[in-house]
Amino acid sequence: MNLILAQAEAQRAEALKREEAQRIEAQILRTEAIRREEMSLAREQMMAKMKADIEEASLRREQALRKEKVDTEQALRKEKTDAKEATRKREQLYMEHELKRQKVMVEANTTLQQERVKADVHREVAHMEALERRETEFRQQQEREREQARDAQLKLRELAAKELK
Repeated sequence: MNLILAQAEAQRAEALKREEAQRIEAQILRTEAIRREEMSLAREQMMAKMKADIEEASLRREQALRKEKVDTEQALRKEKTDAKEATRKREQLYMEHELKRQKVMVEANTTLQQERVKADVHREVAHMEALERRETEFRQQQEREREQARDAQLKLRELAAKELK
């Protein structure tokens, strides 16, 4: 009976060892399952974070591309506007220069015409003065001749009056 008790005690001790081993194994399996679950969850979180990072990077890239496109369009518009403004200023300067050139030409022509008119007037005045001088000289000559004729008639009368006396 002792033997039976010892056997029973041995079986019970063995059963306890098996139970303890099974409990430890179950604990190990649970820990392993939890670790696998945590690793799977961490992997999923890491994958989700990577996906979010990729999406965020993609969004930033798209925004950067849109901004670059807008900046490029603005730069092109500014360049066109600047080119138009430069062309307008160049045309305005050309027109101002042409206007000044024409004004100078008109003034030069006007001055030349004025000088021609002035020269014509001086010529006419000189011609008229010469005519007046000739006419005056002619009148003076006629007057001298009349005076000489009168003087001659007076002398003739005086001589005739002397001879009559």
